[in-house]
Amino acid sequence: MESNHFVYPLYAQNFVKEADRDDIPFALLPCIERQESGGGRHYRAGTDNVFGWASDDVAFESVPASIAQISYQLAHGSPYAGKSITAKLLAYNPRPAYGAAIKSCMNQIINEPTQ
Repeated sequence: MESNHFVYPLYAQNFVKEADRDDIPFALLPCIERQESGGGRHYRAGTDNVFGWASDDVAFESVPASIAQISYQLAHGSPYAGKSITAKLLAYNPRPAYGAAIKSCMNQIINEPTQ
């Protein structure tokens, strides 16, 4: 993950564990984190909200807690459940360029096209 400008390679196991638990592509989480907070570099102090969740108005008890919550929401939350990655990303952020950036990042990590 370091080669893709991620600050939190120490959370790589959390990304994989939570994504596996929620049956979403493991690369989705770090790519959203990279887009939303520059890979954990830029987010509101004291929030551990590296995903920009709820327009950055939500605080988490830790970065691993934020990873678990966002993974769960992307898999089971009403705007996301049962949707393709493209549809999940449109629900997360409706700008087409956002989804394209996330999918490009995911492809760099997993070397597989996303649907």
